Amino acid sequence: MSRAPVVVALSFAMCLLLPGGARAQQRPLPSLESMIAAKNWFFDQAVHPITHLIYSRVNLDDPEHWNKAKFAEPAAVREKMNNDSETPNLSNCAAAGGLFLGQLTDIHAVTGDIRCGRQARAVFEGLRSLAEASPIKGFIARGLLPGDSTKAHFLNSSVDQYTFYVYGLVKYYNSPLAGAEEKRDIRRILTEICTMIERFGTIPGSNGAPGLVSDIEVLRSDRSTRLLQMFLAGFAVTGDPHWRQVYLEKVQETDQARLKTVLYPVQLRYTYAPRDFKHGPDYADIATIWQTQYSLATLMDLETTVALKAAYLEAMKTCARIVQRYGGRGLELQIVMLAQNRTVMDQLPSTADDPYFEDLAHWTADLVANTPRWAVEMPRGSRLAASMTHIGVTYLGAAEVYWTGLRRGVLRKPAR
Repeated sequence: MSRAPVVVALSFAMCLLLPGGARAQQRPLPSLESMIAAKNWFFDQAVHPITHLIYSRVNLDDPEHWNKAKFAEPAAVREKMNNDSETPNLSNCAAAGGLFLGQLTDIHAVTGDIRCGRQARAVFEGLRSLAEASPIKGFIARGLLPGDSTKAHFLNSSVDQYTFYVYGLVKYYNSPLAGAEEKRDIRRILTEICTMIERFGTIPGSNGAPGLVSDIEVLRSDRSTRLLQMFLAGFAVTGDPHWRQVYLEKVQETDQARLKTVLYPVQLRYTYAPRDFKHGPDYADIATIWQTQYSLATLMDLETTVALKAAYLEAMKTCARIVQRYGGRGLELQIVMLAQNRTVMDQLPSTADDPYFEDLAHWTADLVANTPRWAVEMPRGSRLAASMTHIGVTYLGAAEVYWTGLRRGVLRKPAR
């Protein structure tokens, strides 16, 4: 597996972000064996044995965590909008599960670990249940309660839930881990998602009414590529040319406004202005930039037209530059930079990029070493993207850097 080429300027920028311009501390990447063991531990502890969903903000280090977990009563969830205050958090099962499902496909591709197949099927089973909770086909519930046959769920989903949910489903579909039944279900689910969004022009609530943070159709940098991700994924998985046509229409909409919003740095930087300004001019909330990268990753992997792939690649690099400038010295940088290591065409790696790759490996090793597997909260600007911290399953974000880097050929494979 060859390394992905990276602009030499990124190496220089990376060094500037290190204290005093120094190189990263020399820490080796953890072994494949230790990371596989950590993956197995996380699956055993974080994936609920009944629902097969990942519930965030649960103390995974407690061997009695499921017995001690206090889930909300169905009546406290049903017909309610999520306000992110319930404990344990039911807000992000779709996002966390989608990210883990995609990660399992990377782990299998890198290591051939046969346990990934069983684990991926279990995680997918949980994700599939989220698509069957609402009478509105295409609505993906945020989460479901263990033991509740009524499928009580919050009325609203969100754009970020759909982003990671579809990201995981597409990676699973295109991997050897998915069987014929799972692929059939994924085709159905993505058809329902695309049909629903086309019909409503947005992500409606589970009752058909407007939902919170569900405006996937908005022409804004933190939304624009999410809609494109849905329709291109629908086409790639089902082969239905209608979804390709709708996707291209959305690309061309308002003089290609969706592409412009993610190619123009000021749009990305000030999406949340003036909220950001209270933290000072050198601060930017990168949560949605990180999410945007995963929609762009899907688009980059599925798009076949060179011009569009080039536009998506440039958008990913723009996102990376924003985080380099405003993300501080936290390791959110690694998640974003690893996500953008894709190329339009194969190129020969350059030895001039070696310092960048070495720094990236050391920072990734530091991230994995300093992220407790059981932690559910970490400070923004510290070690993980604010988005992943908010989702409340920090191990997934740390492991994502490691496995994505190996899958993309950005990191050298360590000893097993």
